[in-house]
Amino acid sequence: MRTHSSAILGLALLIGAGLRALRVGVRWDELTLAYAAYMAPLAESLGQGHPTALVGDWIGLHPPLYGTLFALMEVLWPVPMIWLALSALASLGAVAVVGRVGGPLAALVLATAPVHLMDAAEVNNYPLASLAVALL
Repeated sequence: MRTHSSAILGLALLIGAGLRALRVGVRWDELTLAYAAYMAPLAESLGQGHPTALVGDWIGLHPPLYGTLFALMEVLWPVPMIWLALSALASLGAVAVVGRVGGPLAALVLATAPVHLMDAAEVNNYPLASLAVALL
């Protein structure tokens, strides 16, 4: 029974990864660039050696953790597609956590949920928030 459950969880993760990869591939547009520009002051502060500005100069709607992760990605590896990939990975992480706690059927539901898929390839904090809620 345990291996059957693990196989279904693995299938849910594969389906979830495939659906998120498809979404990341088509989500690159001007809105993505607008979100990236929104986080530019945080990345500039970090790049100039002012890491305390990540919390002290926090702007906008996104919590400081998201801005910090975004700024670190921008400084360490400035590849724009990584912004979308981080969201997809956080979303898939939520699927994995839900699957471990709620079972493979719960993971399959979250892996294919339309709203969760839409958020999975956005340059914003929704997938990270989903992962945080799943971990709680």
